[in-house]
Amino acid sequence: MNQEKMGLFIAELRKEKNMSQYKLAELIPISRDAVSKWERGKRCPEPDCLIKLSEIFEVSINEVLYGERTTKVNKDDIEEVPIKLYNERNKKQKTLKILVSIILLLVLSFLVYYFVSTYNSLKVYHIYYDSEDIKITDGILVMTNEKVYFNLGGISSDKNINVIELFFKDKKENECLIMKTDSNNIIFTDFKGYNAYIDFKNVKNIMKELYLKIYFNDSEKIIKLNYEKNFSNDYFVPKEEDYSIKDEINYDRELNMVEEKIKDNFTCNNNFCTNTFDNYELVYVLNSRILTINSLKKKEYEWIYNFSDKQLTFQEYYKNKLINKFIKSKNTNNCEIGNCEKIEDKINTFYDIIRAIN
Repeated sequence: MNQEKMGLFIAELRKEKNMSQYKLAELIPISRDAVSKWERGKRCPEPDCLIKLSEIFEVSINEVLYGERTTKVNKDDIEEVPIKLYNERNKKQKTLKILVSIILLLVLSFLVYYFVSTYNSLKVYHIYYDSEDIKITDGILVMTNEKVYFNLGGISSDKNINVIELFFKDKKENECLIMKTDSNNIIFTDFKGYNAYIDFKNVKNIMKELYLKIYFNDSEKIIKLNYEKNFSNDYFVPKEEDYSIKDEINYDRELNMVEEKIKDNFTCNNNFCTNTFDNYELVYVLNSRILTINSLKKKEYEWIYNFSDKQLTFQEYYKNKLINKFIKSKNTNNCEIGNCEKIEDKINTFYDIIRAIN
C-alpha cells in the first residue's frame, strides 16, 4: 500500500468536491491536522474514517486504499487490495516475531551467562584453632571469582610470638609459603591473575592443608588450621535463613571447648563441679559428661546438656510441675511436652550462659 499515492487521491477527491481540509475534517469528524497528514502521506486513515471517506466521495474503500478510481486497467489490482493488505500485515507480524525471538534469545543468553558466572561465585569460610597455648577464633576467608580476602584475626598465645609463617602442603607434602610476618595477625587481599598469595584454581586443596608455623623466643610450633564454610551462593532461589537460634555453628564449637573451661572455672569435688552465673546454678558431672543449669530462685527453668551425644534438653516448670520439655540434638528438634513454638529465647539463654563460662 502506497501512503503517498493514497494521500494524493484523497486530496484530489476533496478538491473535486470544492471542499477545504477543515470542511472534510468536520464531516468525518476529525482534526484538520489529521486530514493534512493523510494527504501528505504521513499517516493512513483509521477504518472508521475510511468508511466516511468512501461515503463522502462516493468511491469504494478499496479505491481509497489503492489511490485511484477503478478502471479496466487497474480493476484486478484494486480488487486484490484486501489480500495485499493482509499479506503486508502478516509479513510485519512475522518480522516482529523474529525480532522478539532474537531479543528473547539475547536476554536468555545474558541470563545464562550471568548465572554461570555468578553461581557459587562467593564463598565465606570461618578459620579457627584452639589449644592450651594458641587460640584463633575470628579468622575469615572470603573468596569470589576474582578476589580473595584473608584475615586470620588476632592470634592469642601465652608466649611471645616473633614470626608467623602461613603455608600449605602440596600433594608431595612440600611446604608452600603463602605469607610471612612478624605481626600477630595475617591479613591480605589477592586478585586473580596476580597470584601473590593464593592460587585460585587450587584454593580447595589449599584450604584442606593450611598451616601456621609460629616462632617463639625459644621454640617453634606448627599447627593445622580448622575451617568451615559459613556461606556460598550455590542456590537457585534465595534462601530464607533461620536466625532464631543465633550463631549455632559458633556455639557448637564453643561447646566442644567448654569442658576444659569448666575445670578451670568451676569448683570441683570428686565427680562434681559447680558454679553460679547470674541467677543460675551450674553442675557438671565428670564421669557422665552432663552439664545441668537450674534457675536459683525457684525451679522454673532447667537445661541439661550431654556432651557425649551433643543433646540439649530444656525443661520448664510451673509450681514444680513440668509444663514444657524440648529436646534439641544435632539433627532433630523434638517437643515432647507442652507448647514449644516460642522456645528459641530459652535455648539462646543456655548459649549465653555457656559463653559466660569462657
